[in-house]
Amino acid sequence: MRACFFVVAMLVLAGCSMKSAVRSQWEYRVLTSGERTSREYREEGLLLYRERLVPPAFSTILCPAGTFVYRRTHALVASASGWLRDEARVDSLEVQSRGAALTDAERSRGWYEAAWDARRAGTPLDWVWVSFSTNGYWLKPQGLHYYSEILAPPKP
Repeated sequence: MRACFFVVAMLVLAGCSMKSAVRSQWEYRVLTSGERTSREYREEGLLLYRERLVPPAFSTILCPAGTFVYRRTHALVASASGWLRDEARVDSLEVQSRGAALTDAERSRGWYEAAWDARRAGTPLDWVWVSFSTNGYWLKPQGLHYYSEILAPPKP
């Protein structure tokens, strides 16, 4: 009985440290300017993966740091722009896998089209969900800097 408890405890700790390692690759910063009580006050949200800025190519990203929406700057009206935290959503590590399993072709390609809550069984823990145009994709985070070009609809 004790040996079984020990094995279960070790598996739980390994899972927690793995999630912690994945989360540590992400950072969210908010840059501010102006006095908080003035009309000139501005905030800009920056999302970083492995110390590189996540480009504004997507409208939403669900990653280990949380859920973020991208808001374009409108100098006359917006008091906040950039990647803004969406407090109502979860992070990508909390989304349970369901439905069809990830195929070898999708794994090697590095992405598949699906809704945020349709994560496939076998999807690597570090993959993130993004919305681009009207579609959603699960993809490996290393591709954040070039997948927007691959996933873009063909130009007429």
